[in-house]
Amino acid sequence: MNGSKKLAAALAAGALTLGIGALTATAALAQPTTIDRTRDLAAEKVRCTAAIDIRLPELTKLTAALNGAKNVTDAHKSAQLASLSAATNGLTALKPKIAADTDAATLRTDCDSIFTSYRVFALRAPQTHLIIAGDVESYTTGRLDQVVPKLSDAIDKAAANGKNVDAAKTALADLKAKLADAASQSGNVADTVIGDTPADYNANHDLLDGARNQVKAAAADLKAARADVKTITAALKA
Repeated sequence: MNGSKKLAAALAAGALTLGIGALTATAALAQPTTIDRTRDLAAEKVRCTAAIDIRLPELTKLTAALNGAKNVTDAHKSAQLASLSAATNGLTALKPKIAADTDAATLRTDCDSIFTSYRVFALRAPQTHLIIAGDVESYTTGRLDQVVPKLSDAIDKAAANGKNVDAAKTALADLKAKLADAASQSGNVADTVIGDTPADYNANHDLLDGARNQVKAAAADLKAARADVKTITAALKA
């Protein structure tokens, strides 16, 4: 082999060696990426499973609170318990599905559904508490309404006996107004929120604000109404 042929052969061998080296280097760089991707998938499964694990106990607490709540109507209790049960069953079934996911896209969809399809903390928890509060306020308003005629009769009798009942009459008028507003505020809270779904919340994060304001207003009315009862009672005893 002459000098030029030896040189060509050497260059060819060198190129082949460089090519193999480049391929080896590329494979070495690609391998950690694959490992990282696998590691990320496992870490994401842990994160998503943890998200489910903190929601299932919350659903259990909400169910217990609703079952133990007094003065909630049977219809409201039954409907909300069904929603809580559906969320519990759905999240429970989602855990093994997430564990079995083998690609990032499917896992991402399943993990996202924990929030978008169930909304335990953002919707189900406040929804349950609003249903309880609305029904309890409605019940309390009704009970106080039953006292109004008795107080009115007592004021009339006191006036007939020559007692100054101006303060009692003023408090009675305010009592009636506060109870009327409390009934208006709390009367439809449960019916307003009980049908709300995670999809509704996804479209409008202010979904429950109106009901929250109604519950707060009714609570303020009932607090004032109780104060009026005390004022009337004290005025009649004076």
